[in-house]
Amino acid sequence: MQQYLHNLITLMLIWGLCIGLGFEVVYAQERESCTLGYLAMPKVHSAAAVVFLHDNYGLDSWTKSLCDLLACEGFNVLAVDLYRTRVPQDFMEAHELERALPESEAQQSMAAAVKFLKEDLKVQRVGMVGVAMGGTFALDFVANRAGRDIAALVVNYAALPTETEKIKTLSALLWRTLAKTM
Repeated sequence: MQQYLHNLITLMLIWGLCIGLGFEVVYAQERESCTLGYLAMPKVHSAAAVVFLHDNYGLDSWTKSLCDLLACEGFNVLAVDLYRTRVPQDFMEAHELERALPESEAQQSMAAAVKFLKEDLKVQRVGMVGVAMGGTFALDFVANRAGRDIAALVVNYAALPTETEKIKTLSALLWRTLAKTM
């Protein structure tokens, strides 16, 4: 029991030290349009970065806390705000925002994020993490770009592509996480 409490307290301290590392950032600007995101950086410069794609609930505090935790592990993390600062308040609004999001706009935001990390932060390797809707966008992005800029891809609760040609283009290391439904 003492070991369990010790581990729990240690985890809580680490969690507390990691939360709030990031900040809002404009990482691309075209004419009158800005592309926003949440940037969390490690205390020591790292040559590795992660582009994080949120689920259909948007760039909320949960997503930001995951980015902060990845920064504590030594990664530069840029969470793409696919909904342009809108955070849905319920499932129906999340569903409506997801359905209204043009895939081309999401793809442009991801490309701008990779470019920002490589050119502005001077990182050498970029990975991508996507949750649910974000995982589907990440898979499409890597498949459409033949993985040339993405070294590793982690998707959580996202459907894998079924087209043979699209699967062949996935050259990034892929990790997929699923959960059992009741």
